[in-house]
Amino acid sequence: MLTSAASAVNLDNVSIPDVNYGTYTQYWFNPENQQFDAFGFGYSLIAPFLSLMGAWFFVILWSAIIYRSYERTGNVVMPVVLSILTSTVWGVIIPSEAEMVWTVMICIGVAAIVAKTMLDR
Repeated sequence: MLTSAASAVNLDNVSIPDVNYGTYTQYWFNPENQQFDAFGFGYSLIAPFLSLMGAWFFVILWSAIIYRSYERTGNVVMPVVLSILTSTVWGVIIPSEAEMVWTVMICIGVAAIVAKTMLDR
C-alpha cells in the first residue's frame, strides 16, 4: 500500500529552535528590551568564525582588506598606511587574548614601510 510523504512524517518530536537564547541570537535579540544591540549583532556575525579560527580570523579578514586595497591601487603606499591605521584601531577593538595577533599586524605594516623605503632608494 502506498502512503503519502505527509502522512509518514511524525511531528511529535520536532523541536522549535529557541530564538531568544539561540546559539548566536542571544547576543543581540532581546524581546523584552525592544532595543537593537548593534555590538551584539556584530559579534554574533563573527562568532562562528571566532569559534573555528580564534583570533586569527581578524588577521585573515585584515589581510583580505589590505590585499584588496593593494589590488585596486597598484601602489604600496595606500595599503601600508591603511594597515598601520587599521591594525592600531583593531588593537583596541579585538579581545585582549588577541594581543599577539594585532602586534603581528602592526609588525607587518611596519615591515612593509621599511621594505618600501629600502626598495625606493
